[in-house]
Amino acid sequence: GLVQQVGLTKDNAVSTPTNIHFAGWYTGTVKPGQEGLSIIDGHVSGKYTDGIFKNLKKLKAGDAFVIEFGDKSTRGFNVVEVKTVPEKQAAALLFARKPDISKQLNLITCGGTFNTVEQKYEDRVIVVAKAQ
Repeated sequence: GLVQQVGLTKDNAVSTPTNIHFAGWYTGTVKPGQEGLSIIDGHVSGKYTDGIFKNLKKLKAGDAFVIEFGDKSTRGFNVVEVKTVPEKQAAALLFARKPDISKQLNLITCGGTFNTVEQKYEDRVIVVAKAQ
């Protein structure tokens, strides 16, 4: 899937991509694979079809994935951990740096139960990965 640039919402949360087939790289973080923390978010589902991060929760420690940049260069990453947390705890975990990872990439999507009244998922799935 494609990755677009996203900023912050008026509530200071990382914006979500405009399309369920896109992931969003938060421009307040470094580019994936650079020294520091990078954050990419994506939707788990849309009204009629699956989102780009539908299978994010199936990742486990040790799994590998690749990000391709616009210039066709690629960067590999290894999953360190996958956590599902209540939405209110997600931001703190999303922005947490692991001291032993110099080039960290955190992926986030929705998870848990879909609250039909509020029309949103109650949890967030966060994958912590490190550049290979």
